[in-house]
Amino acid sequence: ERPLILTEGSIIERLRHSFDVGLDPHIENTALVFDDRGRKVLESVYDEYVVVGRDAGMPMIMLTPTWRANPERLSRAGYSDIKMVHNECFDLVSSIREGYGEYSSSIPIGGVMGCRGDAYRPEEALGIEEAARFHSPQVEALSEAGVDFLLASTLPARTEALGIARAMAGSGLAY
Repeated sequence: ERPLILTEGSIIERLRHSFDVGLDPHIENTALVFDDRGRKVLESVYDEYVVVGRDAGMPMIMLTPTWRANPERLSRAGYSDIKMVHNECFDLVSSIREGYGEYSSSIPIGGVMGCRGDAYRPEEALGIEEAARFHSPQVEALSEAGVDFLLASTLPARTEALGIARAMAGSGLAY
């Protein structure tokens, strides 16, 4: 028998449909970490999920708000320090986790990554080697920030997925 582990729902979709917060066209919810109101909204959404896990007595995976925070997109959004951005995103999620006392040990934090371009256009996917090079800075930033594992989500094609996996494999973290 395998134990069940809960994870958050789609944070970005919840924000898009249930809250009056603007998502950055380049980095989506990452930018909310740097806005007082946006940060409070993010915290409340994460808290809702963690409460479900805690009340059910089940482990709960939390993911950093970094799906679109690759170097290229961060630059377009006006952020030049990838490590600072990923540290802030990890710190947000980590501080929420720490607020749950003993239950916090049941909450691993995953550093989430997405593709370079449009996840629903396979023709835009990076090749394996290009993807490994492109995604390595984000892997490094998330690893150094302190995440427990890495996760790639919503990828357009196998080649980009394999390239991200190759970059993640060099981190020493589970992925």
